[in-house]
Amino acid sequence: MRYLILLLGLTLLFYCSCKSDEEEPPTPTLPAASALKVRDMANAGNGTDLLYSFRVADESEVDHYRVMAVKASSASGFDVIAAQGVPDGAFQREAIGQGDIESTFEVNSTDTDGEVLANGESYCVTVLTVGKNGDFALSILTPPVDLAVTNLVITLTGSIQGGSGGMATDRSGFVYMADFGVSLSGPPGTKVFRITKTGQVSTFATGLVGASGNAFDSQGNLFQSNISASRISKITPDGTVTNFATTGVNGPVGIAIDPGDTLYVANCSDNTLSKITPDGIVTRFAASPLFNCPNGIARDPDGNLYVANFSDGNVLKVTPSGQVSVFANFPGGNNGHITYVNGVFYVIARTANQVYQLNLDGSVKLIAGNGTRGRDDGAALSASFSLPNDLSASVTGDTLYVNDVVPFSGQNISPCVIRMIILEE
Repeated sequence: MRYLILLLGLTLLFYCSCKSDEEEPPTPTLPAASALKVRDMANAGNGTDLLYSFRVADESEVDHYRVMAVKASSASGFDVIAAQGVPDGAFQREAIGQGDIESTFEVNSTDTDGEVLANGESYCVTVLTVGKNGDFALSILTPPVDLAVTNLVITLTGSIQGGSGGMATDRSGFVYMADFGVSLSGPPGTKVFRITKTGQVSTFATGLVGASGNAFDSQGNLFQSNISASRISKITPDGTVTNFATTGVNGPVGIAIDPGDTLYVANCSDNTLSKITPDGIVTRFAASPLFNCPNGIARDPDGNLYVANFSDGNVLKVTPSGQVSVFANFPGGNNGHITYVNGVFYVIARTANQVYQLNLDGSVKLIAGNGTRGRDDGAALSASFSLPNDLSASVTGDTLYVNDVVPFSGQNISPCVIRMIILEE
């Protein structure tokens, strides 16, 4: 009898177990977001360019998603319990049914601490999946992303009482700006100014006649064009000015110097390029109907010259044999100067009030200027310029210096200021 009771008990236990399995099917697992990526896109510095993307393959049990920015300093302790406790307003809500989701944070979005996303802070991003039944699933956190403005425009100096002529940087990092004059048709300027890294301005040299383009040779001498006197001056490191070439140049503007200290000069008045040897012998290097007041000039490592026209939007390529062709075109129909830095060119689109990067393959990229004449600092693509003319690079190549005129209307180019473009790393 004892064995019969035991057998009946085991049978009943097996039956109940099977019945229980039938009545309580497994609870579906809520999926966490996968393939989560985030990056700082346009250097706005406020989260509106913090681009995130993710996907959830099966949304059948999903109600919505909460995208959260977590300070990197507190991300190590951030788990699904912490994510559930983040209040409304401290996350960005995304709806289901979008497949792969990609978006940016809105203006004045906050992190999980309730603080507005800020330039200079480092954030991780995560996604909390919220189920229809109130379940939660948390994605992994992204690696930290620095929210930073690296392409930034800053005004370096106050008003300089001189016209926006050529610019060059010496080996010590001082920036030199030539005084073109009050306007394109007014009295010629006579000075070259020197600007320190902190924006202090002093007079470096005098005795010029419409000082326009300039460049340093390997010995630290500054060669300065005098557009109104059709001559090239040599300025020694102590500021002494002497005549270097008084014939063979005609309305000279931009100067490029090769490693052997040979000068190449853009002649605006007769649409030619001149070549000047270190001992001052001048010859014609190139002439072409494509030249249209050749203005800025720069050289690549292979010896090709690139010339920015003042009277149209073209940048021309001139081979070592003097062959001229159109290489690129920029908006506004009026280019300023051009410089070569770290394997790329930078070009001033003067009347477009913008600065462009020009690659050796001919492709162009806007790096600064919203196209409206003004002098607003800030993120480079939102900043404004006022008839910028020339530019030079810092010794390290991570900063461009641009001269910009103070008036916001008309063609007067004096006074002017020096602006800095902090380049993206």
